[in-house]
Amino acid sequence: MGEVWAARDRVLHREVALKLLDLDGIAQADLSRRFEREAVAAAQIVHPNVAALYDRGIHDDVLFLVMEKVDGLRGRVRLRRARSLRAG
Repeated sequence: MGEVWAARDRVLHREVALKLLDLDGIAQADLSRRFEREAVAAAQIVHPNVAALYDRGIHDDVLFLVMEKVDGLRGRVRLRRARSLRAG
């Protein structure tokens, strides 16, 4: 749900990922609760295979999560490679 963008934290001088959800014209209460639950769940996970959650909030009807930016293959490329390994 939402879009993910690469960004730079100008205060802490690090690359981050921003997950955004625009609430314009959407059932705001339900999505806002779901997004908050996702933030709470993500903040409790500490694992090398899971991006860390740094912050969350809302600005101009856009909910956001600030997360660890993880460099790597795009999801579709990873899935294709995993499928080809299983098939081989």
